[in-house]
Amino acid sequence: MMVHNVDPAFAALELDKRPPAAVECLQTEFTDDEVIAPGNHVVWTYAAQGGRPPLQVHWYDGSLRPKRPAELEEGRRMGEGSNGVLIVGTKGTFVGGGWSGSPRLIPETRMREYLEANKGKTPARTLPESKGHHRDWLDACKGGRPARSRFEYGAALTEFVLLADVAIRAKQKVQWDGPNMKATNVPAAQAFVQETYRQGWDLAKV
Repeated sequence: MMVHNVDPAFAALELDKRPPAAVECLQTEFTDDEVIAPGNHVVWTYAAQGGRPPLQVHWYDGSLRPKRPAELEEGRRMGEGSNGVLIVGTKGTFVGGGWSGSPRLIPETRMREYLEANKGKTPARTLPESKGHHRDWLDACKGGRPARSRFEYGAALTEFVLLADVAIRAKQKVQWDGPNMKATNVPAAQAFVQETYRQGWDLAKV
């Protein structure tokens, strides 16, 4: 679910263009050498770069949940169904459904005030709207606009997600050198980044 729920912030903040400085698992339901626990709280830390301030991204899954925002009304859920997104800014807080559901300012009175002040209009879009996975892919194949989830972007998002597994297995905060794909402070964690294969199962070089 992480690729679906993190994607809007990942794209809007251009996190595909700057790797995190560190990633750490703050809480997990269990640790195991073979599988990842269904409940984890992982945090990625980004340093200030290119005019953008420092940033933290938190992921909760399984039975773990973020602290309920003070602005959220009594009886109202943070997300929709079994998952959702919480965006905490310096000037306000948004909640939204999973699968990149539309976020809304909280409390709802503040959302209504914003819409009334702007005659019902939401902020102008800054990211190109997708026509759908298949249409985007076909248009890109025919020389049109590159697909939103092109390989360069998808690889960066996948790296971000899988770093959670590296931090969980390392059992400590991992300082990350993205350009060189190295865990600089935990040499043992490198085994989770560059896997070795059993005799006879090596990747073929062509």
